[in-house]
Order: sequence, then C-alpha cells, then structure tokens
Amino acid sequence: MWQIVWLMTRYLWAIMAIACLWVACRDTPLEPPRPDLAFTVMHHEWHVPYAQTYLKRRTDTMSLPYFYNDSPHTFDTSLYADAAGKGLFAQLPADTYYVYARAYDHIWGDSVAGGKTVVVPQRDSLLQIIVAVSE
Repeated sequence: MWQIVWLMTRYLWAIMAIACLWVACRDTPLEPPRPDLAFTVMHHEWHVPYAQTYLKRRTDTMSLPYFYNDSPHTFDTSLYADAAGKGLFAQLPADTYYVYARAYDHIWGDSVAGGKTVVVPQRDSLLQIIVAVSE
C-alpha cells in the first residue's frame, strides 16, 4: 500500500514540474507596437527652426490651441524642433493626436503658428508629417 502512495506522489511531483515548465516557457503576450511620429515645421517653402511643438492626445479639434489661447498646459507634451525644423515624438500609443507648432520665422519676420491632426496607427513604424504654419 505504501508503495502505491509513494508512486502516486512521484507522479504528482513530475506532473507539477512539467506544468511549471510549460507555464514558464510559454510566450508572453507582447505589448502593442508604439510608432514614432517625426515632424517638420514649414512656413511657405522653407523649414522653421526651433519651433515650440506641442502634442495633445485624443483630440482632432483644429481650434484647440486658439481656444486655449496657446496655453502649453492644455497639451500632453512639448519639445523644440531642431535647426532644420524637425523633431520626433517617440513611442506613441495608437490614437488621434493634434500637433501644434509656433515659432518666429526669421526669414518672413513674423510669428507663425499652425497645427495638424494625426491618426497614429497601431503598428511599429515611423510616421512622418509636415506641420504647416502661417502668420
């Protein structure tokens, strides 16, 4: 009788070890891909350097920055474009965004601002847009 109990205990330990290995070796679900959003700020035909660029998630309202009087607190994040008017918002979740840029155009001699609605898809890629600004 004790031999049957001992044998069943050994089998039970073996089954538990196999189950632990099966759970540990399973593929874990991956996070959804998060693409990058590259932008270029342009006024007429030229790039606008060092534009302050804002990003707001879950909105497609074109009048958003004008409604809030250019308040940076209404946006989720911001950064400055480089000397070529280019910048990158990295690792964005898939959603609808509004990109807004404002700067002083030294070639034109005036302040410029503008924005664009962008739908970021759920795939791992680089999305490139042009943010057109005007007086």
